[in-house]
Amino acid sequence: MRYFKLFADAAFSNGPNGERLFYLYGPWSRPYIIPDAETQHSLYNKILWYYRISVPLFIAIVVLFQQIAPKIFSSSYYFEIFTILLIIAAIAALKILFTSQVRHLRRFPSRSLGTFFDNIAEKSSYLTLGLRMAVCVFAVGAGVVLIIIGHRGWVEISTVAFFALVLVAIAYELYRKLTKST
Repeated sequence: MRYFKLFADAAFSNGPNGERLFYLYGPWSRPYIIPDAETQHSLYNKILWYYRISVPLFIAIVVLFQQIAPKIFSSSYYFEIFTILLIIAAIAALKILFTSQVRHLRRFPSRSLGTFFDNIAEKSSYLTLGLRMAVCVFAVGAGVVLIIIGHRGWVEISTVAFFALVLVAIAYELYRKLTKST
């Protein structure tokens, strides 16, 4: 279950003035300022259960649709629509689950990507960051090989782009960790 805790932990960080921040929609969203430990505990438990339910559900939906509607995964057009619908459903679920709880929280004045990535770097060891980078390099490399041998579909291209972006983010976390330690 540590896997889901990593996702939940990434939703929280410390602001530049020591305040606790909650990133409901990831690092690209404007975070909420958490006023007390009780609110943070409640938000943490809720986001943890969201990931515990939504990630396996997402995997089950993908597997199910591969079986009952294989056309979705053989056509880049249908796959793109399927992916967009899943993203919309995930965002809608977050809105429905958290609106009542975050409605009364103040928002941080701006997005603070640096703070978000510093928090992840601080919680991760050099080995963990290195392993994450290795997985991304492998995924990008495998995707590039597939594209070179003739699989030039949306799935391959979007997978390479996604893992390349994740690789850049992890490299940035590693850079931030190295500069903070010197």
